[in-house]
Amino acid sequence: RCTGLTSVTIPDSVTSIGRRAIGYYFDTNTWKYEKVDGFTIYGVKGSEAERYANDNGFIFKEIGSEISKKTGDVNGDNNVDVLDAAAIQKHASGISELNSDQLVAADVNGDGNVDVLDAADIQKFAAGIISEFKKKV
Repeated sequence: RCTGLTSVTIPDSVTSIGRRAIGYYFDTNTWKYEKVDGFTIYGVKGSEAERYANDNGFIFKEIGSEISKKTGDVNGDNNVDVLDAAAIQKHASGISELNSDQLVAADVNGDGNVDVLDAADIQKFAAGIISEFKKKV
């Protein structure tokens, strides 16, 4: 009955995922397996993670090392904007989680924490108030 787990990152090394292994819960009222609403699988394109997501009707989001290379691009869309700041704010408030690549991209001030200070810097960057992210020493 785990409905709180709404996303998972599956590495490319996973070659098999069992039937209803993730993204489902067993409803003891109906005695049926139900899908977790909005369940998202992060993984490498062409991997078992993508196949499982597609076969089961889950959201699939591609990840890769390119995300961590672009500081501030938390959602991996090749833009640093308020959507990235919003993702950090949701993470900081406990609404959603960020995967490991996203956490690296999100820590724009380099203090080892992903918090509203990072989101504020991204908003300043998106608004043109700052032109680069300054890492704390």
